[in-house]
This record gives sequence, structure tokens and C-alpha cells, in this order.
Amino acid sequence: MRWLVVMALASACGCASYELIEDIAYDDRYGERTRLDLYLPDPPIADAPLVIMIHGGAWRLGSKELLTDAAARVAHTGYAVAAINYRLAPDNPYPLPFQDVFCALGFLESRADEYSIDLDRIAVMGYSAGGHLSLMMALAEPTGDFEPDCPTVPTVRPAAVLSQAGPSDLRLYGDADSIEDLIGGSQTEFPGRYDRASPVTHASPDDPPTLLIYGSDDLLVPYEQAEAIDTALSAVGVDVRVMKIRGAGHLVNPGGDLYEAGVPITSSQGPEAWAAQMDFLDDRLRAQ
Repeated sequence: MRWLVVMALASACGCASYELIEDIAYDDRYGERTRLDLYLPDPPIADAPLVIMIHGGAWRLGSKELLTDAAARVAHTGYAVAAINYRLAPDNPYPLPFQDVFCALGFLESRADEYSIDLDRIAVMGYSAGGHLSLMMALAEPTGDFEPDCPTVPTVRPAAVLSQAGPSDLRLYGDADSIEDLIGGSQTEFPGRYDRASPVTHASPDDPPTLLIYGSDDLLVPYEQAEAIDTALSAVGVDVRVMKIRGAGHLVNPGGDLYEAGVPITSSQGPEAWAAQMDFLDDRLRAQ
């Protein structure tokens, strides 16, 4: 039924159609937390570019279902899309969420022929905690603490990364409960973990082109987080594009706290941000 609805919508708008395959286990040991939804062009196309999406939720909440609308919107433009879950803190702290996203990438690499995915044209994107994990997938290596213990350790790297309000330097936060839950303790207890879990420490000249979309008045992920990763990547010659949404708070409404503070909310799916995301994906992933 879901497939028929998608086809009807695609016909109505003239968009590309897709097949949705739900709840694929990229690691069958951990139930729903290590599953993904895959949106594939229908009819199939050879070597489709792939966009991996990672949900937010302060590393403690959320699921791939939060990505349904955005994933469908990207899939309607002809991309294959994988919306992934990962294990959540505090029950699954560092390094498990990092291992999971690399395991998901490795799984998709291992099934590239089956799903007709072009391994040279993979992008990863996410919002908030998902933006942080997207940066980690693109910039860090799946070695040491981050090497997944599943059979599918990736050998490919994303060709592009988009971070929407994603923390880039966890060391700047001081004492933040959500980050302590992710890391498994305070910065005083685990300084090395905070270093390794901060995307800024992984900047290198071979990192992929990066798009950063952040609100100027974000109280949860301050704009200095965008400046930190922009500075780190630019210093080593990486192509970085920054979209600063002036007057905006956290890019997806997290609840009443920001309304009470009088800070406006701007959706990352708003027209300007959406256009910037799609232009970036098309520039980096469309066949030349």
C-alpha cells in the first residue's frame, strides 16, 4: 500500500518514483536500533547516488521515522536514500553509536550491487545529533574505538557531508547532560573520548566537501559550533560552504524552551535551506 501511495504522488507531481524497503537490519543483534529504511529509485537505475540520513534527538531520543518526510522528498528527486537508526545513550554510550553508523555504511557498501548504489557518490546528512554523527562518519576513520564489531567494516568514505545544527566540538560545551550521556561521563573523566568524539579533531585534507546549515541564535547548538568546524576544515583546504540562518534558533523545533526564550524557530526544510541542500547534493553527486 505504501508503494502505491508513493507512486500516485509521484505521478501527480511529475517527481521521480521510488520503492521503500523498511526495517532492513544492518546488524541483526540489536533489534530496531540497528535497522534502516531504504528508498530506491523505481524503476531501478544503474549506479544510483546514495544519501544517508541520520536522525537527531540529543543522542538519546528519536528514530529513522523522524526522517520519513525528508527522505521521501530527496528520493523524489532521483536519489537512493538510507534513513538509519543507531543505538541510543545513555544505555549505549561511546563508542557504540559511532560504531553503528560505520556499520550501516559498511552494510550499504556490501550491498551496493544488490541495491545498485554508486559507492563513489555517497553523501551523509543529519540534523543536530545526526549532524554530529554525519560529520563523524565523513571525517573520522572506522578504526580504534570506532571500528564496528559487525562483519561490515566500511572501506568507502562519503563524497559529501551536510550538517544541520550538528555539534562539532564537544569540548566547548562544559557540563551538558546529553553529551555526558553520550560519552559515558564528564570531560574531566574522559578527556580523550571528548577529543575523539569531536569532528573538529578529525579534519584532514582528504575530507569531503561539507555544507553547514546553522541558526545564528541557536541556544542548543551555538553558532560557534559551525565556526569551529568551518575553521578546522578550511585550514586544511577542504571545500566548506556555510549557510547561517540569521535570527534562527535550533533548526527543527525542539519544544517550548526556545519559544519561552523568545528565539524564533526556522525549519531546516524551509525553502532557502532546502534549496541549498539540494544544490549541494546535485553539485557533488550527480553524474558529470
